[in-house]
Amino acid sequence: MKKQNKPNIAIIHSETRSYRVPLFDKLSKAYNTVFYFTHGGGWSKQYPSSKEWRYCDLRSYNIIGYKGDFSPSIIKWLFKRKHDVIITSGLASFATHVSFLIAKITGKKLILWDETWEWPRTFGARIAKLYAKFIVKHADACIAAGSKAKEFYVSFGAKPKKVFIANNCAVDLLKKKTDSQKIAELKKKYNLKNKKIVLYLGRIIKYKGLDYLIRAFAKIEKSNPDAILIIGGPDCGWEAHCKKLAKNIGLKNYVFIGSVPHSEVKEHYLLADVFVLPSRTLYENNVVNESWGLAINEALSLGIPIVSTTAVAAGYDMIKNGKNGFLVKERDVSAISNAIQSTLKNNIFMRKEARKTFERWNDYDKMVKGFKDAIEYVVKEK
Repeated sequence: MKKQNKPNIAIIHSETRSYRVPLFDKLSKAYNTVFYFTHGGGWSKQYPSSKEWRYCDLRSYNIIGYKGDFSPSIIKWLFKRKHDVIITSGLASFATHVSFLIAKITGKKLILWDETWEWPRTFGARIAKLYAKFIVKHADACIAAGSKAKEFYVSFGAKPKKVFIANNCAVDLLKKKTDSQKIAELKKKYNLKNKKIVLYLGRIIKYKGLDYLIRAFAKIEKSNPDAILIIGGPDCGWEAHCKKLAKNIGLKNYVFIGSVPHSEVKEHYLLADVFVLPSRTLYENNVVNESWGLAINEALSLGIPIVSTTAVAAGYDMIKNGKNGFLVKERDVSAISNAIQSTLKNNIFMRKEARKTFERWNDYDKMVKGFKDAIEYVVKEK
């Protein structure tokens, strides 16, 4: 395809993160693409390849209904520039709401891109749901991060033929350099010699379900005295509750290690015999559950088996029960405990399958294909 025949694409996203860079690199080369980052902040500058992108960092503000998400300048740019297709992420975002209106006014094609697969049940969310369903039903196409997001789009009125899956991908940690000395230091620091290590790594916040993991581990350590639970991540208002719970139920073999520097994430994953993401659904919150759960991609990339719950979207596409881990019912302490114990017993076999699963799913070319299929579909519909 000659360059002048490439569609002009606007991609609206909150900000640039490392796991999105390979996707944006490929899309910037495939089309005449302009990225609009609604949270600004200059995140893109830290990635060398962004020098090849065309992008705008926009300012966002706090107003009622759009907490930190109100970026009015996007209106000017979408009217000013000649885009054939607008791809916008975040069904509840201001950018998506105005993009829908502008697309209908100007005749541009609109593609929704989201990980969302559950909708909150707060009063405000119930009202917003009506407009969200209207947008989904009348969008030209939808790009879903996985199977659960596709089901969500269809439940909101999208025709199945208009929904395209773009495999949600994370950076392959296996390709990053390993600091063996750091691993040795961590093992010594936390006294991990000859231990079976159960790891949680992520924000310590209520919907992550750490209280269920703590209760589950209390069952595990009774029959597995060599097991230890390591909990790492920043406190988001839930750590005190979890520490109090661990103390009250008499948990012995555990440690809260605090926030883990990004440069040491790989080394912490490599300590683990099993990684656990015990999230739960909280409909009363604006953040309902794990819209995806990229930690699953990351752990699998290093061949670490997973135990996760049905509140994590990634689990439905990446976890194969009994092969690379287990996907268990959320809020079920016994199910979480049994799954962890089974994973510890079959660890060598599951490690091999974990990496294979990652390689099958976590392919940026497959992710890009989802975008290309959606773009081709809407362009042909003109």
